[in-house]
Amino acid sequence: MALKDLYTHLTPIQRVNIARHPNRPTCLHHIFNITEKFVELHGDRGGYDDPAIITGLGSINGRSYMFIGQQKGRNTKENIMRNFGMPTPHGYVYMEVVYTIMGCPAGPGLKAVVCTIAFQDA
Repeated sequence: MALKDLYTHLTPIQRVNIARHPNRPTCLHHIFNITEKFVELHGDRGGYDDPAIITGLGSINGRSYMFIGQQKGRNTKENIMRNFGMPTPHGYVYMEVVYTIMGCPAGPGLKAVVCTIAFQDA
């Protein structure tokens, strides 16, 4: 039976149990599995570094990409450190700034390509 068929026939409570499973893959898990290299970026020390928001640069097949996602912890200590995966208002402001910068056209003669893969770890 294919994995797609398996998930098609789940009951609603089985779907909830899978979504809430403590060993479910996280944002960082996905990023580390699809990138050859990943460098996590943090705040500029003048602002706020939201522990629930993961940002960084990674390479896939020699091309660089920017990753943005939410990260929860695996245990109580990590969940407290990551604010249970809930971004603060500062984290949302940072994400808006990133999307605004990415939405700007490149200057004359420049070809800027920025690809963002956003994972949400609910």
